[in-house]
Amino acid sequence: MKKYQNLEKKLSKPNTGHSTIASFNVIQDICLKTKPKNILEIGFNRGDACLMFLLNSEASITSIDVREESEIKNSINTIKENFGDRFIYLKKNAYSELPYLSEFIGKFDLIYIDCWHTPEGYEMDTNTAMLFGSKYIVFDDYMTHKNSNFIKNYVKNNNNLQEIILYNIECGKALIENINYEKTKGSYEILENIKNIYNNNLGKFKQLFKCYNL
Repeated sequence: MKKYQNLEKKLSKPNTGHSTIASFNVIQDICLKTKPKNILEIGFNRGDACLMFLLNSEASITSIDVREESEIKNSINTIKENFGDRFIYLKKNAYSELPYLSEFIGKFDLIYIDCWHTPEGYEMDTNTAMLFGSKYIVFDDYMTHKNSNFIKNYVKNNNNLQEIILYNIECGKALIENINYEKTKGSYEILENIKNIYNNNLGKFKQLFKCYNL
């Protein structure tokens, strides 16, 4: 934890709420339970959670966000200097681009979701994680966020997903198992569902993109 505290001071400024040191022990526990080798982070922000996963595992992590690299260069430089090729940052839109990266199908065994905390965002991110075939999904803002009831019910009513453990810190985190990850991996049905979620909420997604000049 001391190394995290030293490195965290060198990260760039956040543009929204971000994981604090209260999440460190939770992410440590998640890594002990899942032993990830390849992690996808949907929503990098300034890299707090990314840094915690790298410190608590031997995994490589690919982080995506819409922030320009120049805007978060302190974070990218700090993490690369300490973890080298274990870290990749990609400027990608989680909703118009990410689900269509076919090279990500079957690549990750854990996907960490901390992106747009709305029903549309949660639903898109969850389906993307299932499409990529990740065995484990970790949600940030799962318990006490204003839209937490949506994602909790969505998981409960999805036959592919099963809660493993809930962590009652900050807005809550949850470790979820995709019990049918081999079946959902590359699923045409799930990809079509992603397209429908996006098209049915196009106005909301366009408004989100406008906020980030996308």
